[in-house]
Amino acid sequence: MNASPLSCTKSAKTSFGEALSIIADNCAPMPHRRIKVRDALGEIVARHVTARSDFPRFDTAAMDGFAVKSADCTEASATAPVVLKLLPPAHAGTSHAVYATDTALPISTGTPAPSGYDSLLVKERARVFLDTLHVTNPIERGRNIRLRGEDGSVGDTIVKADDVIRPATIGALLSLGVEEVETKQKPRFIILPTGDELQDDCSASARVYDSNGPMIAASLRHAGIEGRLLPPAPDDEDLLRNSIADLIAIENADIVMTTGGVSAGTRDIIPRLIEEQGGIIHFHGVAMRPGKPVLFATLADGRPFFGLPGNPVASLVGSRFFVQHAVRTMLGLGREIGEHAEPIGSVRPGITNFLKILRETHGANATTIEILPGQQSHRLRPLLMANAWMCTSADLSGQVTSEIFDLYGSIV
Repeated sequence: MNASPLSCTKSAKTSFGEALSIIADNCAPMPHRRIKVRDALGEIVARHVTARSDFPRFDTAAMDGFAVKSADCTEASATAPVVLKLLPPAHAGTSHAVYATDTALPISTGTPAPSGYDSLLVKERARVFLDTLHVTNPIERGRNIRLRGEDGSVGDTIVKADDVIRPATIGALLSLGVEEVETKQKPRFIILPTGDELQDDCSASARVYDSNGPMIAASLRHAGIEGRLLPPAPDDEDLLRNSIADLIAIENADIVMTTGGVSAGTRDIIPRLIEEQGGIIHFHGVAMRPGKPVLFATLADGRPFFGLPGNPVASLVGSRFFVQHAVRTMLGLGREIGEHAEPIGSVRPGITNFLKILRETHGANATTIEILPGQQSHRLRPLLMANAWMCTSADLSGQVTSEIFDLYGSIV
């Protein structure tokens, strides 16, 4: 982690791409931990995991039927069936029977194939008379037998580093003898909304309900990251200074955030208060719309801090693209890559625009993109129709590129 600011400025001179690089350079990786596989749903694998046992662990009956030795049935025909004496049945979990010449063993699915019996005649095709099995066709060796290790053998790589553990992953790991797995500990967030106008209920019409804090917390949880939302703090300098100090003192948060208080107003004092607490500001202001006032710093203990703007869409964009980028970096997942798109509309050189869009696929190859009305940074209702962002950047030479990103993103 870098100990000094890379690009500290109160004007929007930092480009969007530079901001992402600065964040990546100043976010330390999360520690690893070992957890039970059965409790690992949604976790990110830290190292390759190999099988500790074969699966199946033994040759196994694939269906209900009768275990036979294929060599006993080579001369079987409809006119001259081979008659095999039936032994007592074997069931999954029971001891293995011992092969005897010209015998058949009733067996159920999942039962270990007894030594000497190398094939299975399914129950639906069997002809049983009293205590004998009449076989009317030859049965090839290995028919309806699941062979040991056919789904995985000791030492096989089951999952790779950075794979996400899904329900099927849990089943595969356990079946192959893996009870614990090393995973990357996900960072936890904490958010402090700021502003005299904010309240966390709707009782006072003269004030504003805090929607940013719950929205940002929900968007991060939607992406797979858990954390905590604090009640709003007022803009009074002394009270806010105490609130920031208390916020920083909370130790079980790996990413610290505020909303509001980072623009150019006389009461936008979050940057100064962070510096008072020993924080190092790496950028304050990014050449982007919406979200220009966004701030990124590292606290005295090295944790990343984000000062998100007060306008709701600007705050959401900051969380979606900067906070999630920090999370990805801390988990070693690398930068998110969007889907290439043809630019729509114009953008000033050196600026990155984020547009709320509705992207729809029609058939195999037809895709439509609708730029939704209401692109201002205070208008949330268009997001109810949107399902993606169009990120369009123009470098200083005027070269324009566009990418499409999912509206809320996903870490896991």
